[in-house]
Amino acid sequence: MREGLFLSGPGERGAALALLLVGGLAALALTAPLEAPAPGAPEALARVVAPLRLEGSAFSRAPPFDPARAPLDGVGRLASETPSIAAAPVEPPLRLVGILADSAVRRVLFAGVDTWLKEGGTAWGWTIDLIEPRRVTVHRGSERRVIDASEALSP
Repeated sequence: MREGLFLSGPGERGAALALLLVGGLAALALTAPLEAPAPGAPEALARVVAPLRLEGSAFSRAPPFDPARAPLDGVGRLASETPSIAAAPVEPPLRLVGILADSAVRRVLFAGVDTWLKEGGTAWGWTIDLIEPRRVTVHRGSERRVIDASEALSP
């Protein structure tokens, strides 16, 4: 191994000097302001040198999260122009939580309903017809269901 200073050989010094010169020129080129082309210069050069100004444009004045600035979707419409199709609300499934049935009181509790319901009560469009100790009979229109207590809180 050679002893002495780093960059001790003439080749190493020359390479370091060239690299330093290239870096300095690049920094100068990136930081130097562009000057407007002289009158009579080609138009293409004027377009390249002329800075892009967006300060007064409608695009720059619009808020950044304006729906009008939304990107185009796959069919070439703005997201705000895409027709919205209102989906019918989906009713949650009728899930039995518990049955309270003794000689005097008969009540049933369904998931998502915060009160115990008696016969004739409704939950999610279903009307309670009959509450028995181990099952509940409900109907919605012409559809009729018998829910067994073993289905309580089943997924």
